[in-house]
Amino acid sequence: MTSAVTKMADVISTQNNTHHGLEKLTVPSWEGNRKNYATWKSEFNYWMEKYKQDKDEQLQRLRKALPKHSFWADQVRPCRTIEQAWKILDTEFGDQRKLMDDLLKEITNLKPVKRDSTSLSRYAAMILGFVNNMEQNGCEVTNANEAPFVMSQLLSKLAPKDNIEFGREMNRIGKEENVPNLLEWLSREASL
Repeated sequence: MTSAVTKMADVISTQNNTHHGLEKLTVPSWEGNRKNYATWKSEFNYWMEKYKQDKDEQLQRLRKALPKHSFWADQVRPCRTIEQAWKILDTEFGDQRKLMDDLLKEITNLKPVKRDSTSLSRYAAMILGFVNNMEQNGCEVTNANEAPFVMSQLLSKLAPKDNIEFGREMNRIGKEENVPNLLEWLSREASL
């Protein structure tokens, strides 16, 4: 009798150890921000593939990773497959047009940039962050149809004198007024 109980305890402990790694698998959570959706989705799928999670387990972990009490978590909850859940989320958060609108809204809400080196450096870093974030999400800022409008919004945050000076500098050296050239100009001006 005791040998049977011992064998059963050994079997249970090996089963617990087998599933122990799966329980510890932490899935990246997502706060519902459109700007980091593509990065989060890629990371989520990486961990699911690495730990060989089946489709049902992926769906359960996806539900847990979504923001609590959000509209989109409620939309995903009744899904029967992981593919349905991704389709719902991709429709809203994977839309590059909506992502570009969010970027433009952020730029519009920025305060005007002062003419000191710290402010110019900070503005260049902020623009670089916007561009990198957008491009990581598959939305090219510099080559988008909206690029001239984005550039106009970015230039509108500069002091009028700086805006004119940037335009003259680009005209003088024969370069286009675009985001990479603006970043270069801001860095140069901040170092003066």
